[in-house]
Amino acid sequence: MDWLKAKRPSYLNSGTNQYAITSAGNDDYNQYTVGAAYTFAPGASFSVNRSNLSTKYIVGGSSSNTSDTGSFNYSKKAVALDFGLTRTNSLVDAGVNNAANPGLLYS
Repeated sequence: MDWLKAKRPSYLNSGTNQYAITSAGNDDYNQYTVGAAYTFAPGASFSVNRSNLSTKYIVGGSSSNTSDTGSFNYSKKAVALDFGLTRTNSLVDAGVNNAANPGLLYS
């Protein structure tokens, strides 16, 4: 299992000068990967994995990307069989209120 939690800057644009930017604060950034594998016979195994990358923006809104994978592997002498399924889900909530924050940019 791997886990990363960090903060990264988000910026405001003054609206009158495109080169004058100030920090709005830090976005919350999370990433994790978890998985399991099982060998149930000589040459046969099954594994599952989940990866997630998400950000909660200081100015409002969030994004999340999740990937789930399952795979089956079998080999006997010179013959091998691999089978896998993957599901990917992406969610974005653009919760920025531009009327309250004119010229607002985030990255």
